[in-house]
Amino acid sequence: MNLAIKKQIISELDSLPDKKGYSLLDYLHFLKQDQEKYYPNKETIEAIEEVEENKDNLPSYTSADELFEDMGIET
Repeated sequence: MNLAIKKQIISELDSLPDKKGYSLLDYLHFLKQDQEKYYPNKETIEAIEEVEENKDNLPSYTSADELFEDMGIET
């Protein structure tokens, strides 16, 4: 965020009552969280890449029963 926008936000904040300030802080946390959803962390990217590299070695199943059987779970 550039400095001009930050200054505008700060000038607007000066006139807000505390109750509205807390609401605004909650909203800022929401915005930050929402943005983070679209940018996976390093571990997630590595896991996706690992699966992509090994996708030909992944087992495939025609039914849930077949999967459970392979896992040793009786249905």
